[in-house]
Amino acid sequence: MNLALFDFDGTITHRDSFLDFLFYSQNPIQVIIGGIILFPVLLFYKLGILDNGKAKEIVLSYFFKGVNKKDFQKLCDDFGKQKLPKLFREQAVERIQWHLKQNDRVVVISASIENYLFPINGILGVEVVGTQLQFSDTDTFTGKIAGKNCYGQEKVSRLNTIIQLNEYKEIYAYGDSKGDKEMLSLAQQAFYKPFRS
Repeated sequence: MNLALFDFDGTITHRDSFLDFLFYSQNPIQVIIGGIILFPVLLFYKLGILDNGKAKEIVLSYFFKGVNKKDFQKLCDDFGKQKLPKLFREQAVERIQWHLKQNDRVVVISASIENYLFPINGILGVEVVGTQLQFSDTDTFTGKIAGKNCYGQEKVSRLNTIIQLNEYKEIYAYGDSKGDKEMLSLAQQAFYKPFRS
């Protein structure tokens, strides 16, 4: 059996899915106001002053802190089923299907929120690993990421907790950003920015 590793945003999808999630889950005016309030955070992130994990926590905290876990998961499930498939690149889906027909193990590993990635398990038939969120003892979102943002070296660390990489004859990896560099280095067959016309 071979192993196929796929980044999600920009690799399987045409664009980053998080903004779509915000507009799905919030009133558009609230998203725009939030964007204005959070502009310094986004600017510092773009300038490299703030790392992506911390920037993500600030944005998530602004929009979702205190939300009940069950309600949040329902929102994520609906978004994942209704909206995510519209973002898929056709060639990426075809490649995933090709791997599955070869009986390869296919894992999507992403910095995106794991909660809204879960539905693609049923849609695409793949395993999903993403950034996990922290919930309190009362099942409300704390505004924090549980552990680390699933980006860069953290992708490799998370993979190593669920997969014995040396058990696979060949590893394929598909990514599109610097956050995928470490994951791509695991593969004998590495593809950077594939599935683009």
